[in-house]
Amino acid sequence: MKGYKKGIRMGLCFALALSLLACGKKDAEVPELLEPVENRDAIHTVTREDLKSVTYKEGWVSPEYVTFEPSFTTSVSELEVKLGDKVSEGQELLRLNAELQEQMETLQRELKAQERAYELLQKQQEEQLDALKQQKKMFQDMGDNYNAKLTDISIRQSEYEFSFRNADTQRQIEEMKETLADCEEEAKRSVVTAPCDGTVSYLSAEEGQQIDAGIVYLVLAKDDALHLVCEYLSENTVDSYQQIQVQIGAELYDVEHLPYTEEELYELEEAGGPTESNFRSDSLPDSVQAGDYVAFLFTKVKENVLTVPTEAIESENGRNYVNIYKNGNLERREVELGQSSLNRTEITEGIQEQEQVFVAKNRESYSAKPETVQAQRGDFVREYKMTGAERHAAWLGVLENKVPGTIKELLIQNVSEVCVEEGQALYVITADISDVDVAQAQLDLKNAQKEYDKQTAQYEEQIKNQKALIKEITDKTEKELAQSDLEAMQQEYDQYVEEGTENLKTLAERAENFAEWQGKDVTVYAEQDCVVESFSSLRVGSELAENDFICNLLDDNTFTIRVNDPEGQLHYGQKLIYQSTKNGESISSEATVLFAEGVPGGNWSGETVIALDDPEMYLQANNTGTLLFQRCEVSNVLLLSTKALRTASVSVESGENADNVWDASDADEPQQVFSYYYVWVYDENGVAVRREVEVGESYYENAWIIDGLSEDDVVIKP
Repeated sequence: MKGYKKGIRMGLCFALALSLLACGKKDAEVPELLEPVENRDAIHTVTREDLKSVTYKEGWVSPEYVTFEPSFTTSVSELEVKLGDKVSEGQELLRLNAELQEQMETLQRELKAQERAYELLQKQQEEQLDALKQQKKMFQDMGDNYNAKLTDISIRQSEYEFSFRNADTQRQIEEMKETLADCEEEAKRSVVTAPCDGTVSYLSAEEGQQIDAGIVYLVLAKDDALHLVCEYLSENTVDSYQQIQVQIGAELYDVEHLPYTEEELYELEEAGGPTESNFRSDSLPDSVQAGDYVAFLFTKVKENVLTVPTEAIESENGRNYVNIYKNGNLERREVELGQSSLNRTEITEGIQEQEQVFVAKNRESYSAKPETVQAQRGDFVREYKMTGAERHAAWLGVLENKVPGTIKELLIQNVSEVCVEEGQALYVITADISDVDVAQAQLDLKNAQKEYDKQTAQYEEQIKNQKALIKEITDKTEKELAQSDLEAMQQEYDQYVEEGTENLKTLAERAENFAEWQGKDVTVYAEQDCVVESFSSLRVGSELAENDFICNLLDDNTFTIRVNDPEGQLHYGQKLIYQSTKNGESISSEATVLFAEGVPGGNWSGETVIALDDPEMYLQANNTGTLLFQRCEVSNVLLLSTKALRTASVSVESGENADNVWDASDADEPQQVFSYYYVWVYDENGVAVRREVEVGESYYENAWIIDGLSEDDVVIKP
């Protein structure tokens, strides 16, 4: 039952009570009493008792998460894991910034060259200053003070000019040192390893992809570090409860709230505000796993207070009254209200213990004895179904056509994904390659070879000249500088040779294939084990040019399901069934939720990723299917037939009667409409009275009753 402002609801109920009070002595058709009494009006004695109310919220078990994000923009060099992988502490996950090591080496060479050049200039400056100082001393020894002073001026001028001329060099050296230090620090983080055992629950990184600073690209779920989660409650709201428990299966466990820090709250507010509250328990059994359903039971208790049935209270012009029954007469008395539970309200002033208050007799008339039912303890399970689930696999690349020509034969089905092995035949194409095409392919290879030979010859000549120059240098510092330049030339040359050789290999293969394929039927084979997407765009007779896109290639080891879940029904670790129908046959497979709402930093837009526990089922199923799972499952709880439940609604002005609210609503809207459940039961006087109930969940014919009813209550069916 939703929280709502009791005062308004009370006013509605008590207006009805007043109207019935006016006809207190009028006969009315009533149900046959279980224990008939002389006075059918309900009279209740005021006693002290504990005022208790229980509120239910749906929850689940969630792991702790570890997020990964770069401190500055970088790129992915190597990716060692995929979504859903189990990893161990210390295991390498990926490498960042493929160019970082090369940048560092280049920077180190440039810094070394700058420092050596500066050292050489300093050495030359020191030699010049030494000569001037000796000249100054000579003048002083000769008693030539005039020339000694002139020489001293020359020394100071030389020092100033050196400092002025080389200020930029000094600044550049310091900046390069700072940049190198930053790179070295980043290099330590470029190899990303798992800080703990866990599961890859979110992964947006791909090899070669750029990752912006501060953007989460990977999340690990610590499956052995669990906490309990429900929708967000403010810390003040949580503190207002005297007891917080969760029910898992048939067992109840006390839990402790884990409040957000001020910094965490600030970050969450920047992202739109917190959506979840976290709790922990040291008594959870090992059988509890991430994704399991839990029922949160929030209890408020006020001990030893005077209470009356809420329906005994009348509200008028902002004041509250009860009717005191004394010596057969009714006395209307103003009272002050305290807190309220579902059906009872505390009276803080206006009545005494053992006084009797009047509650109007039964509110409904029956033409015949009504059917009744009682709540019973049992197991409650609520199943859930999501349609429109789509299966997916990780992208590996694309299949491009290398043979220009006409499709002669398709060797795999072209209506859905197909799992193929390396070397498996895919299609046959009749090559459309002319003599001009063959000649052009050979010319492209010849021109590329010519350019390659020219560039390598230039590199080799530069390297040869640099080596000769080094042999002639006698100054140690200058020789080291020249050697550094030689190393840079050699590295640039090696890189060109590597890239150029690969390009020549590709062009040579193309020229050879064109000559071989001319006028022939060519069979195209799979180059790796993978899933080939639909060939639906291909038909026998289709014309294909060189490098035409055929389809995407998918990883045959990473099968997942994606489903839109805007209401956040699914959670990480949750177990479910993926069901699909293909060729009239129903196929089912177990699956586990990998990525859903609540994973920190993940770009969740309502779509949830689920891993199939049986990857072989992927290709057997249809492209779309249905997810089946249990949203709620508890044991030994109070169950009532949904046919005995009745609903009502009340409009509430924000902030009104806040002092009389048991579960106060902090509504931002000026007016809200709340729905709640109630039943009619026979009270201790045998009178049919209305009783509100807190319903946790309802499903088909059963409703799980959290508060407001017991097994002894006799409920009147509508």
